[in-house]
Amino acid sequence: QLPIANHLSVANVDRRFVKEGKLIQRSLTDNSLQLRICYLFNDLFVTVNLVRGMQIIDKKLKLDLAWVLDDPQCHLSGIQQFYLVSPIKTLLLIAETKQQKEEWMKELLSCIHSLVKR
Repeated sequence: QLPIANHLSVANVDRRFVKEGKLIQRSLTDNSLQLRICYLFNDLFVTVNLVRGMQIIDKKLKLDLAWVLDDPQCHLSGIQQFYLVSPIKTLLLIAETKQQKEEWMKELLSCIHSLVKR
């Protein structure tokens, strides 16, 4: 486990860890690609940069108003990408495989649905 430089407070009695993994984040402004370590909690999605052996928090998105969209273009291009949309920020994320993309989308949707049910 690498240290996280700008600390993320996960001290919430209702917060639980769901998934961790690597995804590529595509910039919606300049189309650049950045490798991100992603952490999914039941109410929060966090992307982290790896800089000189330290994990630096890049984005934190609350999931209570978020939704997940499959990219319809990925069927033509073969790139396994999907959108995580929130009122604060939209992330375009790319998985290595179709299975990995489906797993991330399923877990994200499950977390979002459980928050909506509250």
